[in-house]
Amino acid sequence: MKTQPLAQAAEPTPHHVPEWEQLSASDNVEVYRQGIALAAGRVDETTPEGSIIWLFLEHGQGRVVIHKCDSIDIFKVSQ
Repeated sequence: MKTQPLAQAAEPTPHHVPEWEQLSASDNVEVYRQGIALAAGRVDETTPEGSIIWLFLEHGQGRVVIHKCDSIDIFKVSQ
């Protein structure tokens, strides 16, 4: 009898979120600047107008604040 390998779950696909107010607490995100991945983490909160975002970084690296003026691109990782 020939066995078939188990299907592996598809990798989540990140998508760019230019309007940070569209993010919700606990969304998983990746942080990029000029196409270079800087960090990944989970949204803690955003300001109502979406100019500031607070993230809990992966692996217990702490909490950071990012401002739109920092030239950062945020990508939401679909679950």
